[in-house]
Amino acid sequence: MVVLEDGRVAQTGTPAEVAAQPRTDHVARLVGLNLVTAADGASLLAFRPSAVTLSPTEPSGSARLRWAGQVSQLTPYGDGVRVGVRTPAGQDLIADVTAAAVAELLLRPGAPVWASTKETAVVRYPVEV
Repeated sequence: MVVLEDGRVAQTGTPAEVAAQPRTDHVARLVGLNLVTAADGASLLAFRPSAVTLSPTEPSGSARLRWAGQVSQLTPYGDGVRVGVRTPAGQDLIADVTAAAVAELLLRPGAPVWASTKETAVVRYPVEV
């Protein structure tokens, strides 16, 4: 499999390899994952939008991975809503939530929000040089 991004090869491999360790945000979105660079800069973190929890304030529970951001978009998705979150560092995350959660959290484009996920929901692998 060869994945192109902006006319260039973004990643090659078997479908399983590409889905297991996407190398760019574009590839991650194609296979339905979030992809962020870890704070150490040496690792990539991939996780499903369904593993993301949104809250209006910084989470204090067991979710160790958390990002402050703003809602960038709301898109109906199956029985729920796919929420885009843009962080100040320019990372784009997606979260799948219920319509009730959108209403309860007062989510709308531009609204501040915290996105979090548990470490157990993340696949961590090294950045290729």
